[in-house]
Amino acid sequence: MSTFFSPILRRAFVFALLFLALAVAPGRAEVPPLPGQPLPTALFIPLDDRPSTWLFPQQIARIGGGRLRVPSRHLLGRAWTPGRPEDLASWARQAMVGTERALVSVDMLAYGGLVASRTAGCTTEKALARLDVLKTLQRSGIPVVAFAILPRLSLRTSEAQAPYERTLANWAAAGSESPPENVPAEIFEEYLAVRRRNVQVVADLVAQVARGDLEFLVLGQDDAAPRGPHIQEQRLLEEQIRSLGVEERVRIISGADELAMNLVAGWLAGREGLQPVLEILYSEEGAGERIPPMESRPLEETIQEHLSLSGARSGSGRGTVLLVEVPSDKPYEPPALEVGAEDLERAEAFKNRLEQVRSRGRRLGVADLRLVNRADPVLARELLEHLPLWELEAYAAWNTPSNALGTAVAQAVVREVARARGQGWSLERVLESEKTQQAFTLARLLDDFAYQAVIRPTLSQTVRGLPRDPDPLLNLYGPAGLQARTDTVAWARQVWQERLQGRQYLVPALRRWVEFAEMRLEVVLPWPRVFEIEARLDLRLVPRAGAPPPPFKKSRPSS
Repeated sequence: MSTFFSPILRRAFVFALLFLALAVAPGRAEVPPLPGQPLPTALFIPLDDRPSTWLFPQQIARIGGGRLRVPSRHLLGRAWTPGRPEDLASWARQAMVGTERALVSVDMLAYGGLVASRTAGCTTEKALARLDVLKTLQRSGIPVVAFAILPRLSLRTSEAQAPYERTLANWAAAGSESPPENVPAEIFEEYLAVRRRNVQVVADLVAQVARGDLEFLVLGQDDAAPRGPHIQEQRLLEEQIRSLGVEERVRIISGADELAMNLVAGWLAGREGLQPVLEILYSEEGAGERIPPMESRPLEETIQEHLSLSGARSGSGRGTVLLVEVPSDKPYEPPALEVGAEDLERAEAFKNRLEQVRSRGRRLGVADLRLVNRADPVLARELLEHLPLWELEAYAAWNTPSNALGTAVAQAVVREVARARGQGWSLERVLESEKTQQAFTLARLLDDFAYQAVIRPTLSQTVRGLPRDPDPLLNLYGPAGLQARTDTVAWARQVWQERLQGRQYLVPALRRWVEFAEMRLEVVLPWPRVFEIEARLDLRLVPRAGAPPPPFKKSRPSS
């Protein structure tokens, strides 16, 4: 390099590489193995390489005292580049040794991921052939739990179809029986063919469950509406499930990205012989009967589905209380910059609910479904001001109501597992569970509140007009990635310094206090877009002997 570059150019080149790495590179964020005793381990093939589908399930497993064995991230593809199903099948055959069960995404193994499952590039026959490895795993004695996604209404089946994607989605949501206007017949047929293929693959898997080639199958309905072709698709599958008598081993539920987290929670609760109880408290009476935005089933039904999949049930009088902030009448509208009278009333009501739960000596979690793809800033600020973060058992407010709800339920369940069984764990296992719990909660507030509600709206302008699949050498998303990193890290450091650093709390499983000693954080854009961030957050907790509980200082973060 010295032959061709001056010192100034050399420094500029190194800075450019660093800029690219920090801003947009997916990198490695696998959870490392623990020393000492082996952990309960499940083989895991995720839906794709996004944090919500790849990293979150690993963190949920660690909170519950377990571990997921995952393939190398490059095998999962990235963004609009599909994963490598044949290589994943080979990996699974070798990696299954020493695992208790396999949790496998059908869409990754059949098509190369969620985005690829929406395209017309793979035949039904090829998809089914790629899934033959599931039989191999099941027949080797490892129970195989597969999860497949029923197509959403908006599909980009090919580049030629892209200009008609929104028109077709609107047609589907309207429940019309006549073909959409101004859409070429071949484009419309391609859209229907992709839906038929995906449902045919799922129907074959239902038959495999009946034959004993699969232990359990979960079918998650991706973003939907009360009307559309997905309703008839679900009915056909429900009829097949009933006719084959596999109602207890095949479930159709709402959601997609969060399903792996629920399955991980269910695995860890089940192996410990536990059925945790969560008490559900809605922010409005009668909200459970309403269908949330981007869903096709009532909210109460969606909650019960996620509880069941996570190995839990609803009840009252014991267990964690999950406060469910129900969807707003205008869930897609960005929050106002100025706090109004209605916001103050909502904040006061939320604070009262927090205090009521705490006054009863109950543990609590929060599922904020009020706004789509972001936390309600009013509620998040109240939460930060009035509750020590280590007392928050679960929190989620990202993307769809089902995504946020499923995440909060999964975290609350594995937290209950850790509380119930932690006294029999090693010191390393307890500390790993605790630090992952606290890091996951802080990262959810960082992402769902600070980034999605405050920082991301300003970044959307900087990437407007950029190509969906840019040349990585041009680093077009670098400025947005660097700004996302700078702003989120600054927010997290403020929260850390004001609310966590040096604080101590009691860990019952250790019968000791632990102190928040160190935080390490890296933030990147995992895909070339600003839709989500990947927060690689690690905390160090240090056990202390005989420390008194510290006072909780109330100070409002700047965001």
